[in-house]
Amino acid sequence: MDKFEQMMKDVKGTSHGQLDQDMEKYKGMCICPKCPTHTTCAKDAKERVFCLVGKSFMCISEQKACICPTCPLTPELGLKNRIETLCSFHERANESIRSTATNAMRSMC
Repeated sequence: MDKFEQMMKDVKGTSHGQLDQDMEKYKGMCICPKCPTHTTCAKDAKERVFCLVGKSFMCISEQKACICPTCPLTPELGLKNRIETLCSFHERANESIRSTATNAMRSMC
């Protein structure tokens, strides 16, 4: 079990108060608002810590860049070799789309 999996397992036995404290700590370390992908809407909605909460619920629909590897939460949460970041998800999805399109074009030739 890696660090991230252990943390997620430990969350199950954690009180709501402790979870709130932990989330505030993570929000303080989060660099999402500095990311070129982060929008004014996301800033106004105080959306951050995408590595834990997943994607933006209403504000971010396009990836411009990824600074997740430089975030202090990456080693703190054990995300270095995982795909829990918004950027990695979009990057893989875009690669898959490009690959599918390329293969479709090749089959037409």
